[in-house]
Amino acid sequence: MPRPATCSIVRRATKRGISYSLRVSYNGERPYVQLGGEWEGWDDERAERERVHVARQLERGEWRPPIAPAPARSARAPGAAEAGETFLVTASRYFDSQSPRLSDAGRVDLEWRLRVAIGHLGAIPTTEISEGDVDDMVTALLQERERIERAAARGKPLTEKRTHPKTGTVYERRISGLSNSSINKVVAAVQRVMEDQRRHRVVSHVPVDRSSRVKQSQPSRSFLQVFQAIALLNAATEIERRHRGLTWDDVVAIRRATNTTNVALSREYNVSETTIRKIRKREVWVERPPDRRYNDVPRRVILLLLVTSGVRVAEACGMDGRHLNFPARQIEITRDITKSDAGVRIIPMLPIVHTALLEHRARYRFGSDDPVFLTRRGTRQTPGNVRSKIVAPALEEANKILAKHDLPTIRHCTPHTFRRTFASVLAELGVPPRRTMRLLGHTDPDLTMRVYQQVLDMNEAAWSALPQLLGCKTKEALRLMSGRSGDTDTAYEMSTASPLTLSEAD
Repeated sequence: MPRPATCSIVRRATKRGISYSLRVSYNGERPYVQLGGEWEGWDDERAERERVHVARQLERGEWRPPIAPAPARSARAPGAAEAGETFLVTASRYFDSQSPRLSDAGRVDLEWRLRVAIGHLGAIPTTEISEGDVDDMVTALLQERERIERAAARGKPLTEKRTHPKTGTVYERRISGLSNSSINKVVAAVQRVMEDQRRHRVVSHVPVDRSSRVKQSQPSRSFLQVFQAIALLNAATEIERRHRGLTWDDVVAIRRATNTTNVALSREYNVSETTIRKIRKREVWVERPPDRRYNDVPRRVILLLLVTSGVRVAEACGMDGRHLNFPARQIEITRDITKSDAGVRIIPMLPIVHTALLEHRARYRFGSDDPVFLTRRGTRQTPGNVRSKIVAPALEEANKILAKHDLPTIRHCTPHTFRRTFASVLAELGVPPRRTMRLLGHTDPDLTMRVYQQVLDMNEAAWSALPQLLGCKTKEALRLMSGRSGDTDTAYEMSTASPLTLSEAD
C-alpha cells in the first residue's frame, strides 16, 4: 500500500531573505513546488495557506505536479541547471562534462568528492544552496567523524559490508571518518560545481568561502638524512645476501650432501624443504640454467635508483631497458611510464647508480623491451611489491644498523620518502630550483621547494659521507645534476657491491 500523500513547507535562507517552497510526497516521489520569497510578499502565513490548499487537493486526488515549460534549445547551455533542479542532478551533469578532461585517477577522485557532497546537498535545489547549507554539510561530516572515533575508543568500531569487485566475496570493512583535508576536498568539489553554474549564469554567487573550510595541520613529510640513506642501502645489501637465490653450485652441493637432512639444508640455503626434496629427486634444476638468478630480488639497485634519481616508484617499476641510456648515462622517463606530461624528463645517472645498473643488466640480461626489475617469479615489479617486499624489510634492518651505531632511527619511510631525500640533496648541492623541478617532473618550483625539499643535517660527518651516497665528489654531482658539460676526472668511483661505511657519519 503506497504511503499517504503529504505536504510540508521548506524554508531556505538566502541573501535576499527567506525563500518558501513545498515538498510534496506524491506517488512515491517528493517533488518541490517553488512558492516565492519574502521579497515577493511571501511569509509563513501565506505559505501555510498554500500548504493547506495543496493538502486538500491531495486528499481529493486532484493535485498534479506542476509541469515547468521546457526551455528553448538555445536558452540553456549544456552544463547549466534547469529551474528547480537539485544539486544531485547538477553535480551528476558536471561530472559527465568533466570526465573526458580528467585522467582515470582524477575521475575516481572527483566522483568520490561529489558522492559525499550529494549525500548532504543532493536534495536541495541548486539555485537555493547557501553558505549555511555548505556549513551544515561540514558540521555533519565532523560530527560523523567524532561518532566513529568514539565508537572505536569504546572498542566497538563501526563497520560496513563490502563486496569484492573481482571475487564477489562479502566482507566487513572498518569505517573511518573523513580527515580535515578530505572534508576540504569535498567543499572544493562543491565550489567547482557552483562556479560552473555561475559561468552559465544560473547562480549569481558561489556559496563557498574560506569560512566553509576547516583548518588542517601541515602534514609531516618523511625524508632521510645522509647516514640513514646509507644504512638503508646497506640493509638492502644484507637482505640480498641472506635471501639470494640458489645457484648451480648450490644445487650440486645439495645433491652431494647425502648425509644431511632436508630440514638442515633448507635452513642452510634459506629455501623450503619441498624445494630441497625436488632438487634431490631431480624434479627441478635438471640441467644447468643460464647465468641468470630469477630468485634474486634486486633490492639494493631499486632503492639506489629511487634515492639518487628521484624517480617515482611507478616509473621505476614501469621501466624497460630502452629507458636506460647507458652510453649517455641518462635515465629517460617517457610518457608511457609517468603520470603526466610534466613527468617526461631526462635524469643524469650519478656514477654509483650507473655502475649498479650496469651490473644489474649483466646479471639479468634484459633487452630494450624487457622489464628492468623483476620479481622472484620473473614478472614485472609493482609499487605494492616495492613497498611491502623491499622498502619495509630494508627499513627494519636499517634501524638495527642505526641503533648499533647510536644514530637516530628512521621513523617512517615510503618510496616517496626517497623523492624528498633526492630533492633535499640537490638543494644542499646547490642545484637551481627550476632545474630540480624538472628533474622531479614538477611544473611549479614553489611546490618543489615547499613540499619536497627538506633541511638536511649537513654537518661535517654528513658532508664526508655524501660522496659515498652519490658515488662521486659533490662538485661532480652538482655538475651532472645541473646539466653542465665538462670532464669527469673528479668522479669518485666506487663499487656498489662494497658497503657504505657509517663511521664517518657517526
